[in-house]
Amino acid sequence: MGGGIVAPRADWGSVLEAVYSPIQDEQRWAEAVHAAAKASVFRSSHGAGFSIISHGPAGERADFDAIAMDLVPQRLIASAGTLAGLGVEGVRRYFYPSGLMATHLEIERGVPPEQAAYGKATRAAVGVTDAVGVFSYPTPGRVATLYAMHDAPIVLSHHERSLLARLALHIDAALRLRKTPERVCAILDANGKFLHRVDADPALDGLPLRVARVASQPSMLDLWSALVAGTYTLVRRREGGRIFYYVLENPPGAGSLRALTAGEEAAVRQAAAGLPTKLVSYALGVSSGVVSDRLASAAAKLGAASRTELLRIAAMLTRDPRAAFPVVDLTEAEREILALLQQGLSNDEIARHRSRSLRTIANQVASLLRKTNSSSRRALLVSNRPGA
Repeated sequence: MGGGIVAPRADWGSVLEAVYSPIQDEQRWAEAVHAAAKASVFRSSHGAGFSIISHGPAGERADFDAIAMDLVPQRLIASAGTLAGLGVEGVRRYFYPSGLMATHLEIERGVPPEQAAYGKATRAAVGVTDAVGVFSYPTPGRVATLYAMHDAPIVLSHHERSLLARLALHIDAALRLRKTPERVCAILDANGKFLHRVDADPALDGLPLRVARVASQPSMLDLWSALVAGTYTLVRRREGGRIFYYVLENPPGAGSLRALTAGEEAAVRQAAAGLPTKLVSYALGVSSGVVSDRLASAAAKLGAASRTELLRIAAMLTRDPRAAFPVVDLTEAEREILALLQQGLSNDEIARHRSRSLRTIANQVASLLRKTNSSSRRALLVSNRPGA
């Protein structure tokens, strides 16, 4: 009997850490992404893999830039070698499906047997019934595929498709930074300060890069507008405890995948202003689940590794006073408690409002103080009030 292939409690954070890792060697980077996805995302009966393939216009000259897999490499490489005989239609069908992810059985639905030969041969070589691929295209003629194989037909739910599509956007951004560093038009540090690469520096040969302040700082609101429109994507990199955001120009036509919808932009603006999900939901007239989905989608489109990071970036670029926070990872509960504290509620009132014990609220307030490096409750509120 068929079913989904995404683990119910997938650890997306560990996968994104691997995707945005500064590992320079592409083979080692591919192995790290594969290992994280295998351990944290897929519940596959026959393993997973990650490959980056370069090919000519009709599938000729197919070469692996990098490959990592659970299966015996020779068996899968031999089947992938048939890529050279697929022709234009076969390459388009199997490596350029209509969405960012697809299963083999979906791709082969309703096509003549000869057009389904590649998928059938690949599955026969490893003894599986179906496979799902997550696709990204960092440069023309280059395809990256993160995939998993299963001994039953794979049926993806709408939620699983959304999750895998977001992962595809992250992989695409990370790969484009590696393949086209010349498209980096600016660098932000963790506090939203614009930096710039020194021209003499080799492109992305390790972080931190030698950087110098830009003399005339671009408008943050202009950058935010360009991110919302899908013109740019942020690519997060961490090195030695420091975080950098590379502002990467998207290729023409990427706006349909990267631009925020009106609903997503509204949810981000409300949440970045400090409103908890319930209040954003009320303000927009949608359910809390819809708000969460919009924020998760917006994070993937803009290049934020998490919802918390998205809201911090949005606050910085829209000049919200709460951007004064150091780089922290507040939980949803902590964000809601912060909003209630800023409304003047006491711990006891917050406990009643949230139907939690006074001890739980006290612990969460203590966590807020610790994460924001605030010496006291008063310091927490004063340093983060509007206009501070």
